[in-house]
Amino acid sequence: MNRLTILLVFLFAGAICEIVVIKNQQDVIYNGHVLFMVSMLMWSLCAQLCSRVEVCKSINFLAWNKTCQINDAEPGESTSGFIESTGNSFVAASTFPQQLAGQCKGNDCYCNEACMPRGPDYYCVPLPIKLSECSTRNNFIHLLTSTGNYTLYIHLEDFEGNSAYAEYFEFSLGDPATDYTLNVKGYCGSAGDSLTFHNGTMFSTIDNDNDIRSRFSCARNFKGAWWYKACHQANLNGEYLGGLHTRARKGIIWTAWKGIYYSLKSTKMMIKRH
Repeated sequence: MNRLTILLVFLFAGAICEIVVIKNQQDVIYNGHVLFMVSMLMWSLCAQLCSRVEVCKSINFLAWNKTCQINDAEPGESTSGFIESTGNSFVAASTFPQQLAGQCKGNDCYCNEACMPRGPDYYCVPLPIKLSECSTRNNFIHLLTSTGNYTLYIHLEDFEGNSAYAEYFEFSLGDPATDYTLNVKGYCGSAGDSLTFHNGTMFSTIDNDNDIRSRFSCARNFKGAWWYKACHQANLNGEYLGGLHTRARKGIIWTAWKGIYYSLKSTKMMIKRH
């Protein structure tokens, strides 16, 4: 039996008390996508943990042994991944209210970390599994782009209300054995070409250094996860520094458009089959 329940959760932040509504589906779990499991007293706490972990897309809660399962996907409109599981429950992260994460909302923890509240602030702790930074999403993109021909479209915005784009007619990622090597060709657009420089490079993270500099970690120095060479002309996973600054190549960078001392306001990377 598939039932929907609603729980009112009281979140305290200093003297502020908020009521948060969380919905779950009872007597079903989402099968085949569990990243890791932790012990939790109730499913609402499991949902709150998920809201603080970037790679968490949904949860299963096993009531009989108080186990919280963190999933790397959610079913969307399909129900094919669900299995009946009496007494247990499922919640999709896309249904979480934004305030569920508390002070961890908009945190800058890495993909392989969880955000944990501490007073009015937060801190980041490693996840209880070996999960390379952003590897889950890269594997999905690899699987997708290996099934056909894809175009990459990148939209950039600055803090002065301007926007620009870069489009690449050919885009794909290699498999995990190649550390998701970038294949990108055929630039056109208004932003200038800052990504072809990175063509053929492997994806680097702070715990998996694949750049070509032997005594220097680009990912660690520029606090990002990217296809670093030695090091970058584009760095769309860099720090959010808010426009003009004085730290060369730091921040969210697209050199051909704004140079090395400007951190962009927003970016989007989108792919389309052709």
